[in-house]
Amino acid sequence: MKVLIIDDSPVYRLVIRRELQLTKEDDYFEAGNGDEGIKILQENPKISIITLDVEMPGMDGYETCRRIREYECSLGNSKDGKTRRTPIIFLTATDTVTGRVKGFESGASDFISKSFQKGELRIAVRKILFPEKRLSGVRALIVDSHNSARHMTSHFLSQIGVEVLEANDGKHAYEIMEQQGHELDLLITEQDLPNLNGQELCRRVRTELGLRTIPMILVTEDSDRSKMLEFFQSGGTDYLVKPYFKEELLARLHVHLEIQLLYNNLEKNLIELQNLDRLKDQFLAACSHDLRGPLNGILGFAAILLEDPSLKPEQQEGLGIIKSSGLNLLNLINDLLDISQIQLQKEELKLKEISLTELIQKSINSYKSMAQSKSITITQQASKVGQLVYVDPSALIRVTNNLISNAIKFTERKGEVKVTETYHDDGSFEFSIKDSGIGIPKDQIPNLFNQFSKAGRTGTEGEQSTGLGLNIVMELIKKHRGTIDVTSAPGQGTTFLIRIPNLKPHRDHIAAA
Repeated sequence: MKVLIIDDSPVYRLVIRRELQLTKEDDYFEAGNGDEGIKILQENPKISIITLDVEMPGMDGYETCRRIREYECSLGNSKDGKTRRTPIIFLTATDTVTGRVKGFESGASDFISKSFQKGELRIAVRKILFPEKRLSGVRALIVDSHNSARHMTSHFLSQIGVEVLEANDGKHAYEIMEQQGHELDLLITEQDLPNLNGQELCRRVRTELGLRTIPMILVTEDSDRSKMLEFFQSGGTDYLVKPYFKEELLARLHVHLEIQLLYNNLEKNLIELQNLDRLKDQFLAACSHDLRGPLNGILGFAAILLEDPSLKPEQQEGLGIIKSSGLNLLNLINDLLDISQIQLQKEELKLKEISLTELIQKSINSYKSMAQSKSITITQQASKVGQLVYVDPSALIRVTNNLISNAIKFTERKGEVKVTETYHDDGSFEFSIKDSGIGIPKDQIPNLFNQFSKAGRTGTEGEQSTGLGLNIVMELIKKHRGTIDVTSAPGQGTTFLIRIPNLKPHRDHIAAA
């Protein structure tokens, strides 16, 4: 680091050297006035930073800074297309807002009072030369018709890592917001803009572009609180009254930008989690589908071998275990396939009018042999015979299959399963599956519908349960905008009650369509 110290006081130049710990003569240059400082800068292009006294005889600090910037502009752009701007820290005994505005307009990088605390100047230099870039990745639009004020704000934001876009009138700013608004994290706009003032710009960004979360800060010379109320009603987030200190601007911006950065990170993490969840569902669907093929082969040959009369009892027992274990594994795979397909499915239900009674009867017939093997009686009762309902048949039969098979599984021999249908005049309906089985402990009921819940249990004769079936039921009922309730107690059986609203479109709506 090479420092140029421009100050008419030799004593204060010594104070600055000690503060910045400049012990080697080739680490610094000294000048007692502005002309001498500009000459040293011209002869030493590798100077890293300049400290500049404001109150000097002859050419003061403001004029010296302005002439340094003119000299740098005369050199043209560097290889990266940017004009060289050596950071300049103003040192003044009278730190005022007016003085700061004048200094920043002349090209200052920062202001420090000459009564600075130990370490304060060193920290300011370090922040300028080695910025922390705390807000790296954040993008902001600065709108101001005054070039010097716009460049000053852009400079402050760039120091903390913000990528800055600039506009000098409201119309241009609106066009940028229209094209890149969803990629921006902050809007700072002057109130008195050509073509479209700051307040109207904020209102249109909120209402026409629908950008609800981006912070918008209004910079104004008017401190009338009633006008500020109008700005907030237009969708503004905060405001600054000119002239303001750099510290005030950065303190406000840090709050809004860090909140916006946190929001962006949360949104990014949410998208990543959703992608991972989708990959998980796709894996389950593919894995489950590929497992069923070879497993069906195992079950098929096990069934053929069991029909061989020449098998010894111990061989039949072993094949029976293979078949039973294979069936349990097939049930698990089927449940995994069902739940993954439900979660991957984005399209609407394929609704049509059907007879609920006939659908439930098909489910009962599917599990009749299972019920007969345990001497369980299944009865069906309906409040209206032949009543039609508006549902997705393939989805609803998976619900009835699951609930009826569960009822049989958890009912002891010679028990009873009763299915009841109730229809309402508004087109909604409900049905219940009630069994006389072993019941469910009260503390397990809240977890029944969770995926892979520990509420999955073994049936009365060793039938296996995955804990997935009821989660599938819940998902399918939700797709029908319905509800499912459970009442149960150990030894007193279980009742599942499903309520589904009238999903059929009104005839007037159909005619209008």
